[in-house]
Amino acid sequence: MSSMKVLHIFNEIRYSGAEIMYADASPLFLDAGIEMVVLSTGNIPGEFAEQFRLKGIEVKHVRLPENTHNLLFLFKYFRYIYQYIVTNKIDVVHVHRA
Repeated sequence: MSSMKVLHIFNEIRYSGAEIMYADASPLFLDAGIEMVVLSTGNIPGEFAEQFRLKGIEVKHVRLPENTHNLLFLFKYFRYIYQYIVTNKIDVVHVHRA
């Protein structure tokens, strides 16, 4: 059982610095009792998402349209993310979106 659960939020999960570092370091995090979950908010999960899955890291994809002006949609979207965080007992949220 993990002692800490961290949610990493990315746009699309790509072959990029943070994604590669977290995938490579995932055994160290697991040994330290840190479970990682990755969330993609891009149009697609991204080409690197499978690398996380192969490392046993849960990958979630919840698309956030880039140009939404619908406040009701945004409220529902962030409420869904918040509910996910609470339900899955996420301890830390690390946002990598630019």
